Amino acid sequence: MAKNIIFSLIFSVISVGIAFLIYIIVRKYLKDILDHIIKIPSATVFYSRIFFFSLIFPALGKALNTSFKMEENTATMEYVWKLIRELDDVLIVIGVFAFIFLMYITVLIAALRYKK
Repeated sequence: MAKNIIFSLIFSVISVGIAFLIYIIVRKYLKDILDHIIKIPSATVFYSRIFFFSLIFPALGKALNTSFKMEENTATMEYVWKLIRELDDVLIVIGVFAFIFLMYITVLIAALRYKK
């Protein structure tokens, strides 16, 4: 029972950590391109926050929806393998939501460039 809880918490922390790491890496470039195209500081903050939430919430949702229920005498390494298998799903969810956000920003930038 304790291993289930421990690995669920570890999985949640790793999932949110990966999403946060992606956000930290992309944040500066996203801010630069939005400042260059939109030229409204509050819009840049808004879209940066939307990007943050579109990475964190799906990762957290997938992490909280994952169950580590296994038999009592299951070895710790089995939990590690399950964690890695489930981490694959989290990365897919983060990738899908990042792709959707990228398409949204691309359409926004194309529309704003067309107006000029």
